[in-house]
Amino acid sequence: VETEQILSDVGIGKHVQHSAFVQIRGSVPLFWSQVTDAMVPKPDIVLYRFDPLSEATQTHLQNLLSRYASPIFLLDTMKKTEKRPRETKLGGEFWVVIDIIKKALEDEREQEHLELIQWDFNANKKKARDRLEDELTTL
Repeated sequence: VETEQILSDVGIGKHVQHSAFVQIRGSVPLFWSQVTDAMVPKPDIVLYRFDPLSEATQTHLQNLLSRYASPIFLLDTMKKTEKRPRETKLGGEFWVVIDIIKKALEDEREQEHLELIQWDFNANKKKARDRLEDELTTL
């Protein structure tokens, strides 16, 4: 799902500034699966290791950079802690892959094009509304 917001600021005088924000909601760009079954409300997540160089993830991120320019903020809303690792396993692997991709970039300026932010949705939804709004504002 893609949502685009374009802002126009008339400012002072006749000068108008425009900025755009695109939000894409999607799946974690790794090879993984999760069997859905009515009998298992929280099925295991299975990671597949047939892309050891993370080429598919690199291609996906390069596509985003070419379509939308930089910076690209990757907001990881998966759980940070779980009794039985599911989302944490997938999120941990995603962080490893992004770190590898960033290290492979030529210089520090290119590395700044991708920023991964961890924000545990379930942990934060329990906060008081004003604290949650403050935290969302900083994101």
